[in-house]
Amino acid sequence: MLSADTEADIRMLDVVSVILKQALDGPFSELVNSLGMGGHAGVVKVLLDAREMEGETVYIVGQLNPPCLSPIPASAIEAMHKVDGVSLAGGALGIHDQAAVKLLLPFAGTDEPVAPINPDYVSSWPATSFQELSSW
Repeated sequence: MLSADTEADIRMLDVVSVILKQALDGPFSELVNSLGMGGHAGVVKVLLDAREMEGETVYIVGQLNPPCLSPIPASAIEAMHKVDGVSLAGGALGIHDQAAVKLLLPFAGTDEPVAPINPDYVSSWPATSFQELSSW
């Protein structure tokens, strides 16, 4: 069972809960519409960086298995919160996860914290365990 701290600053390599906005059109529409519950899609990722691109913050998030990256513009995010007590920084990882982290680290930014997005957001999606969250 994972819980998120809706008010904590998020640092690079922290695990985050990301709720994507309902998308009728655009680069995230198929993802949100295929994964979504009530028009939203919830995912658990690792925050790697936050960059300004063409006047908008873009969050670079990743996952370990398989190792991959996703750039998500702030305009596509309904909420993003730090998952309590979980970070890849200094954590004990198995050999495969360590190899995946090595692939992701070149995309990690500085350790400047970012504020949570929409701290007042209360999730209505019914996931109750990490297994359910990771299967979305």
